Amino acid sequence: MAGCDTTKTTIATSTTTRAQPTKSTATRRFVGVRQRPSGRWVAEIKDSSQRVRLWLGTYDTPEEAAHAYDEAARALRGENARTNFAAVNTNQVISSDQMGMDRYLNLIPGMD
Repeated sequence: MAGCDTTKTTIATSTTTRAQPTKSTATRRFVGVRQRPSGRWVAEIKDSSQRVRLWLGTYDTPEEAAHAYDEAARALRGENARTNFAAVNTNQVISSDQMGMDRYLNLIPGMD
């Protein structure tokens, strides 16, 4: 083709990609917790046996909402439920408190 100038343009592409910080990596996400547009945190859990979503409340911090979710999850699904925080064994706390009280009562004269 006479009079027609054609040029080839090569566009170099980079094969390396940068990891873009996402919203989920910037803040810790809790199961059953979401943030309202107002900034407050809500907790809810789905009861699959009745096919309903149970409202657990509105909280000031995501940790408070996560603890509410954990309590409801253990009540609905048992001790092996998926939770945000590890379960605290209340039997150990009571027994250690009771043990401390026994030591205290042994120190008081006449309280054998």
